[in-house]
Amino acid sequence: MNSLVSVIIPVFNVKTYLREALDSVINQTYKNIEILIIDDGSTDGSEYICDEYSSDTRVTVIHQENGGLSKARNTGLDQIKGEYVCFIDPDDAYKLTFIEKMLDELQKSHVEMVACKYTVQKTKGKLGSKGRKNKPLLPLLVPGKYNKDDVFRSMVRGELGISAWNKLYIKELWSNIRFPVGRNHEDIDTMYYVVDSCQTISMVDEVLYFKRDRIGSITHDYSEKNTRDLMLAYTNLDKFILSHHPELFDDVLLDRYKQKKMNVYIGLYAKCPKGSALHNELREQIIEKGRNLRKRDIRTKVAYMVICHMPCFFRGAYMIYLPFRLLLWKVTGR
Repeated sequence: MNSLVSVIIPVFNVKTYLREALDSVINQTYKNIEILIIDDGSTDGSEYICDEYSSDTRVTVIHQENGGLSKARNTGLDQIKGEYVCFIDPDDAYKLTFIEKMLDELQKSHVEMVACKYTVQKTKGKLGSKGRKNKPLLPLLVPGKYNKDDVFRSMVRGELGISAWNKLYIKELWSNIRFPVGRNHEDIDTMYYVVDSCQTISMVDEVLYFKRDRIGSITHDYSEKNTRDLMLAYTNLDKFILSHHPELFDDVLLDRYKQKKMNVYIGLYAKCPKGSALHNELREQIIEKGRNLRKRDIRTKVAYMVICHMPCFFRGAYMIYLPFRLLLWKVTGR
């Protein structure tokens, strides 16, 4: 097992966390790697940290004008020389055995893609290997080997995440696939096409990736652009499901997906500025989606009724409900 693995690291203004991410790649137990650090126009000193690591002969640093995460990842994909490729976000960290264990599983199982468990941690300090007590490790997919159809169903059920970063791929999967430039939530618009190019994937039963949940990340950005990008990504996902594999998804699974999507829109609606065109557009879409959803859980039913009939009270009620919901999720994982 001496294949070259390419690691793509897009960087933009993450000085506080960058060294931990880079160290977690540099110090991998598997040494035959090329490390492509794409500085996407950083202005906070991250660009100088990137250059510090270029003393390692495996590291290539590329400085480019700011074009967003997708453009930075695409720059890396255009440069890779390895037989395999993986991604890491610059505020996250790999376990030091990430590449060794992922590559071993990929080659042993003869699959095109392998995914691992990860933890999500809210911290300004160093990421650790332990998740919160009683919180399930993600993704929820049971470890094993899966064919493409099962993978699609698992993604729609939310059991296998659609993020690019906790996975290792054969290079060929990315031959004709790139992330959409200029848009956020690029993984939603990309990973379904990657999976569609696979025959089988494997899931590793070990936490090998540490994800940082921090204020200021795209996940916590509720700007109009970010919201519209997310809506567009889900619209494209709907089209993909209907046009590529409608035979894979029964009514129960589609209802579950539609409810999950509706709950995302409800969350966006709660945080969108009142009276804005986007706020009104979200309300209209929620009402329309609610009409077409045959089954709704009690939380979705209540939120839907309030948005339909008492929209002026919804934001206040949601802001009271949300802390209790987050507490429940931390304790039970549900």
